[in-house]
Amino acid sequence: MFTEEERLFMGNARLMGLKPTILRKMDQVLSNVQVEILSELEKHRGKLLFPENTDLYRGKIHRGENYLGLPWLALDFPAYYTKEKICAFRIFFWWGKGFSTSLVMNKNDWSEAIVPNEIVKSQENTLLLQDDSPWKFHPEDGRWQQANGLNLAQEIQVRGCIRLLRAYALSQVDELPGLASNDLNDFATLCGLIKA
Repeated sequence: MFTEEERLFMGNARLMGLKPTILRKMDQVLSNVQVEILSELEKHRGKLLFPENTDLYRGKIHRGENYLGLPWLALDFPAYYTKEKICAFRIFFWWGKGFSTSLVMNKNDWSEAIVPNEIVKSQENTLLLQDDSPWKFHPEDGRWQQANGLNLAQEIQVRGCIRLLRAYALSQVDELPGLASNDLNDFATLCGLIKA
């Protein structure tokens, strides 16, 4: 009934004992990301065009046990969620897979005033979700395409939302605060959420 690999895993309590420690440390990494993003937002005070009532000061860390069968942690910051409206930057840790940063923005009354840059240029490793759901957080989940050369204003009109994403390897965990801060700046500028 059980494979040899499953038997080895069941018999290794130490391996399972590492999970809570790893998740606590990842929580600390996301807290460090939060501090870095707050610093980035401070640089742009007065130029931010996020929707009114967007959380621009605290952020929120979420965790779960089953994103496509694996544990995960996420930081949403800045973030604005209602039943009808979404505008959020998410840093996502997916156990065994890696990290991603993403910005999701749906088409709504406030987004009419935000005109995303016409054509995405020079955004290496930036992906745009081609699925209708805004709830995809990793290149292995969903249909993604390179964002270079795409018209974001047209994409948000056609799809009703846009999700931009960059993915990183687990080995880049120490760089995550700087990477996330840079990606927020890039994505928010691309989507017209920071005045040039």
